[in-house]
Amino acid sequence: MTEGRRIEVNQAVHGYQEGHRLLCSSTLVDQKDSKTMVIMSDASGPGSTIPDSGYITGYPLANSGIYAFARTWAATEKNRPGCVWTHTLLIDFADLAVIDELEILNSLFKRPEDFTDFNSFKMKLALPVKSAVDRISPVAESLEHILWALYEKPTDPIVASKGNAEKIILTLWSQQWPRLRRNFRFCSLSFADRSGRGESFDLQFRPKNDKTVRARFKEYLDPDTIDVGIEEWFEDALSDLSPNSAHALRMFLRESGGDIKGGREMFKPLCQLFRLTETSDSSANSINRAVKLVSETFSA
Repeated sequence: MTEGRRIEVNQAVHGYQEGHRLLCSSTLVDQKDSKTMVIMSDASGPGSTIPDSGYITGYPLANSGIYAFARTWAATEKNRPGCVWTHTLLIDFADLAVIDELEILNSLFKRPEDFTDFNSFKMKLALPVKSAVDRISPVAESLEHILWALYEKPTDPIVASKGNAEKIILTLWSQQWPRLRRNFRFCSLSFADRSGRGESFDLQFRPKNDKTVRARFKEYLDPDTIDVGIEEWFEDALSDLSPNSAHALRMFLRESGGDIKGGREMFKPLCQLFRLTETSDSSANSINRAVKLVSETFSA
């Protein structure tokens, strides 16, 4: 990750033209992945009221080896209600792994307009690896609850309704190691559960105080309904999100998580291993506990 290095990102645009479909793309993807993009680029539920800034969605396209990061806006210039524009960034898994702060991807989004010339979306986009972004303050209660829910309840889909959705998502996503990053599914504004075909979304935000939308989600965990515990792994993870952090935990996760199988359920034991291996006195007790943790928790 050297200064001046640039990553090339492919892109695609979906919108309404005799049905919601792909309008332009700078690359071809697997046929199954292409169908997934059509579904995910459409409105995130019936009766959606989308703000001017739109909302973001992220999901992997495994067959193509790329991650789809998209922003969707209401196509208000269309006479047909419910139409949307979606600009999707298509990032190679290997490139996704080396972007320090994923919020910089927001700088590449461009809202399409209602015209037939989409030539600007046929070219790859260049993204600098290094970036300067304002990190969210870890004292935000909504962030604490969502962080705890994601990794203390790793098999549950999380559906939140409070907090700065985009900021929280991008902050947590940036902390993850490459394998977890590329499998993380999220949406900052879901009007219905976007999970399907055995692939559950990890984190979604639904509109506040909307009982109709709430009824469209089944078997999910609301992070505001659980108590946040006081545990060392959680304290380290929360501290790592601080704007003033040296990000030692994040570096450890990237170095150690590359060959580890599993998803969110491995975040907590990796944090525990970090604490044990970073103990200043390197005591025999810490070493023995670390060996036991590795042998009992991690695969061969």
